[in-house]
Amino acid sequence: PGAWPPAGAVEADLTDFYAQAAEAGFAYGPAFRGLHRVWRAGAEVYAELALPDGTEAGRFGLHPALLDAALQAIGFGEGAPAGLPFAWTGVTLHASGASRARVRITPAGGDSVTLALADDAGKPVLTATGVTLRAAEAPAEADALFELRWTPVPIPEPGTETWAAVGTDLAAALGVEAQPDFATALVSGADVLAIPVTGGPDAVASAHALTAEVLGYLKSPAPRLVFVTRGAIGGDDVAAAAVWGLVRSAQSEEPGRFVLLDADAPDGDGIRAALATGEPQLLLRDGTLSVARLTRAWR
Repeated sequence: PGAWPPAGAVEADLTDFYAQAAEAGFAYGPAFRGLHRVWRAGAEVYAELALPDGTEAGRFGLHPALLDAALQAIGFGEGAPAGLPFAWTGVTLHASGASRARVRITPAGGDSVTLALADDAGKPVLTATGVTLRAAEAPAEADALFELRWTPVPIPEPGTETWAAVGTDLAAALGVEAQPDFATALVSGADVLAIPVTGGPDAVASAHALTAEVLGYLKSPAPRLVFVTRGAIGGDDVAAAAVWGLVRSAQSEEPGRFVLLDADAPDGDGIRAALATGEPQLLLRDGTLSVARLTRAWR
């Protein structure tokens, strides 16, 4: 209660405040541009806050955008602490549903300030005996956001393993005799078995049937298995994608025994090279082999 703003307080220029904040990396949307006027009197700051017309303030004890606008005013005081609000003490909500408020910000020692929000008549809305700020730092490498990217790798020379392939397409690409089924391929004596994995038109039923079939292969005494799919990654073969999930789990239990390769076309050299990379999961697109890698998504 009393004169507003206090005698001797000097008004600050807010003309470019939000534009400058955006340049510094803090882009406030329309709802969060609630800081309307600011005055400073030494280290103390006084400000008027208002929500945009039509904002439903009654849904909150104190609308977060109105509270945020109060915090935006902290930096206008002489010797004000720099940084972002980090820790709060002594917070009391005195009234709910405010769409407008006045705030007084007073230094509390070190990197802390006190807040007192009131309505236009000076009646209290919210008080905080301490708001501690902490400097904002760029994220360290370990804290950055990562995403999965398919990264091309050099194609190595194929090994000297003997191969068996189920189905005519894979067999023709690899230049070996086609095996009519997995059981026959299993007793062929080959070091590596290439198995085609393709779903049917009914995605759900096909996924159940195909994963059950592949689970049998994984449990068999087979040597190294290369599962060749088409459309499991970035395509529309949902059942083959389910097989990728199943085989990934098996790969974690028996590293090096199972290989997943999603190929755009049967390519014997590419299939042999995929095995030679030692990678568990690969894409083959237009003769280029790619592997999954976690890569920083932003800096």
